[in-house]
Amino acid sequence: MARNTRTQDPVREALTADQDKAISLLIEGKTPAEVAKAAGITTGILRDWQDNEPAFIAELNHRRSTLWESHRDSLRAVLGKAVQVLCEDLESEDGRLRQAAAIHILRAAGMYGGDLTPTGHTTPEAVEKQKNQDRILQDLMTF
Repeated sequence: MARNTRTQDPVREALTADQDKAISLLIEGKTPAEVAKAAGITTGILRDWQDNEPAFIAELNHRRSTLWESHRDSLRAVLGKAVQVLCEDLESEDGRLRQAAAIHILRAAGMYGGDLTPTGHTTPEAVEKQKNQDRILQDLMTF
């Protein structure tokens, strides 16, 4: 069995048992009041850890990131099914269902609710000027 190298991390080892428990409870979605009660601390102490304790903040962020990665993998696994459902809904006789499916698809593609106004310069001179500015900026960024 593979060892969890994160448990050997000095950041996590720097946490107290109460801090470790508080992080676990926050990750589970408990409210600050629930976390404080279960960890035997006050909500003020919890807030202080969240605002001022680098090890607590880093470990909480790490666990949130790990959890998010897991959720993202789960979403990827069912993405094809979700797209298939929307495609089927687009063929429905129910106009409201078709419209809802279309809106979901457009939102997912970033084409709904955003500003789709065409942008860009409309004269050759302005286009050339922008290209020169972009080259200068690129040159500055490579130093």
